[in-house]
This record gives sequence, structure tokens and C-alpha cells, in this order.
Amino acid sequence: MFSKNGQISIRQTYRLLLFDLVGMGTLLLPTMLAATCGGAGLWSIVIGAFAAYIYLTIIDLAIKKMKTDLLSYLEKYKIIIGFLGINAVMAAGFCAYIFTDLVRNRLVPQENFELILALILIVAAYAVSGGIESRARVYEVLFGVVIIPLFVMLLVAAKDVKPVYLTDIFNFERPFGIIKGSYLVFTSFCTLFYVLMFPAFVAPKNIKKLKSVGSVALLIAFVILLFAYLVLVGSFGSKALACMKYPTVTLMSTVKMGSMFLKRTDAFMLGIWFFTLYAFLNINLFYGAKKMESILGRRSKRLYVAIVTIAVFIVANLFEYGDGMVDKYLKLLYTIGVPLLVLIPVVILFAGCNSAELEDRCFPMLAAVDMQGNDVLFSYVFPKTGTKGDDELENLYENNGGAGTDFSTAKNKCESNLVKKADANHLKVLLLG
Repeated sequence: MFSKNGQISIRQTYRLLLFDLVGMGTLLLPTMLAATCGGAGLWSIVIGAFAAYIYLTIIDLAIKKMKTDLLSYLEKYKIIIGFLGINAVMAAGFCAYIFTDLVRNRLVPQENFELILALILIVAAYAVSGGIESRARVYEVLFGVVIIPLFVMLLVAAKDVKPVYLTDIFNFERPFGIIKGSYLVFTSFCTLFYVLMFPAFVAPKNIKKLKSVGSVALLIAFVILLFAYLVLVGSFGSKALACMKYPTVTLMSTVKMGSMFLKRTDAFMLGIWFFTLYAFLNINLFYGAKKMESILGRRSKRLYVAIVTIAVFIVANLFEYGDGMVDKYLKLLYTIGVPLLVLIPVVILFAGCNSAELEDRCFPMLAAVDMQGNDVLFSYVFPKTGTKGDDELENLYENNGGAGTDFSTAKNKCESNLVKKADANHLKVLLLG
């Protein structure tokens, strides 16, 4: 019914990004901002979102410079890929912990933590095993079911806002708190880092549209977070908000709807956060497995997904039972994780090589493309010497080549095995297997 070629449309890319940006931020940030800078957290949201847009601009420039996706570009730098893999596992573990705690806190308070966590991860691992197309199609369908009702529910909740509480948004007594809050907001939007991965999954003609797609997703996520924060401050006050665990879900339980179908609005909104948290968990599981594959080589995709899922299960349990593990993780995230996520595209942009000098290039005479199962194989053939011999075939040699899910990935992996930069301007033959 659907093609399975590892590619998604630009519209699907936008919806995946939006789901990844919305969930954790709207669930956790209101309490954190209220505790950090009170009602002035509104300005932290504005500053943090603007910083995220600058970050997205740097990412877009880095993509243009790489001319490929990040994992292919960093093929030789296993240490960096390893760090990114650990970061993905830790983020997935934290999300799984929050997800499980939310389910247990709101739906089944007597149920075992490990059982709920295992069920969530099994479903997530099954979805990830289906590839990025599976996730994209699901969230393309869910877009209208989740995002639009979220706006509607916030609008309904806004009618109970007390204007006297909103005066706190002009309280600038904690300027350093506003700066810290801005960093918290920016951290929430650092999921934009995964835009660097999308060139491997979108058509080449759509790569130049990734910035505009990311900008729209960021704008909508910003509007949702800003509106939710204003409604929460106006409904509960910043002091009470700072003490609440999941304030947005609590707010929805106070909303009164005329229809009996929507009598339990808190349960309805809980379903919305299920989908958004599930999206964030999925993207980190997916790329965690991809990074492991990039380091260890192509084997069973399901094996990598299983290993990463087990690692996420262990990490989530550490967050649940480890003393102060959540605070330690967040401290590492703010002091090491986020700076490195920012530094990677900046270094690519300002320190990478645009071109290679003549003596640093190699000149293939033939390029060979073939298929093996669902993989594309690509290799170059080079002359052994600078002069022709009596038997030209004896003066040729073939490099190890590369394999990938598409032509671009296979070509990039082939070129990453070369000592010098490949210059195909003198290519004589393209051999199609």
C-alpha cells in the first residue's frame, strides 16, 4: 500500500518536528519557569524561542555546507556519534520516566512502574522498527486529532483566567531568573538538532525547505507554550504554579464542557500528551539505534532497536529509583549536553573544509552502483599509476565502496573510506549493476 524507501515528505517532516517540540515543553516548562522567574517566564519563552530560531539558522547553514546528513558527514568521527547516541538514550530514558510517571500518577496509581514502562517501550520499539515512514504516517494522521484540540481546550480554559494574576508577567525583580528560564526554553527546543539528520530521509529537492519547515514547527510550538503559560499563570498564579507537578493536565481537569462526550477533559488532554511524549520517545529511540548502526556497521536493525530499548529501560529505572538522578541528569544536560549540541553545527559551519586542494584530491575513472537486497552499493575505480600501461585493466583498482538505504548515503560512506577527497570531474564511466 505504501512505498518503503526510507523517505518522507516535507509535510510529514513538519508534523514530526512539531510533535517532538510540543510534548515535553508544555508539560514540564510551566512549573520550571514559574519557580525560576515567576510570571516573567513569558519573556523567557520569547527569548528562548528566538535563540532556537538562530540555532535553526545555523543548522540550515551547516546542512548546506555538509551537503548530506550529520551521521554520514561524521562517519569517521565515531566518538562524536557515540556521544550523540548516549545523549539520545538518556533523553529517551528521561522521556520514558516522565511518560510512565504521568500514566501512573493520573490513570493507574497502584500499578507497577516497571510494567507500565515495559509496555510503553515495547510499543515504541515496535513502531521504531517500522522505520521513519511508519512514524511519519501515524503523526500525519494524528495532527488534526491532537494539535487542533489542544488549541481549542486552551481557548476554553482561557475564560477562567484572573487578570490580577497576569500582572505578575511584568515583575522583573529576577533578571537572572529570566535568563536562566530562557536557557530552559532553548533546551526544550534543542530537539531541532535532529533537523541535521533529516537530509537522509527527504528528497534532495526538499533539503532546502528544512529550515522553513522547522521555522513553522518552532513558531507553532512557541505559540502553544506561550499561550499555555499565560493561561496557567492567569488561572493559578505563578506561586501556586511553581509547586504543581503537571499543571497543564491539572488545568484541563478544571475545564467544564457542555458535551457529556468531553466531560473528562483531563483524560482527553492526557491522551494528547501521550501522543506528544510518545513522539519524543520514538525519535530518540530511532536515532539511538541509527547511531549504534553507524558505529558498529549494518547488521540487524531490530537488534539495534532492542539493545537501545533495553538501555532506555535501565535509564528510566535509574531516574525512578536513583537518589537525585533526575537533578544530576538535568545538570549534565544544561552544562554539557546542550552546549555540545550547539557546538557541533557551529564547528561544522565555521571550521569545516569547503574544498580540497589539488594535491588532496583523488580522481576516480569509474563509479559503480548496484543493489543488494534493499541496500544501494556504491564504489569508485581509480588508476593505480599516473600513466597508462599495456594492459589498462591492470592499472585500475577499486576501493571498498559503501552501502546505504539510498544512493546519497552509499556514496557518502564510500567517499568517507577514501584518504583524499573524491573529485568526479574526470569520471569516464558510470556502471549500473
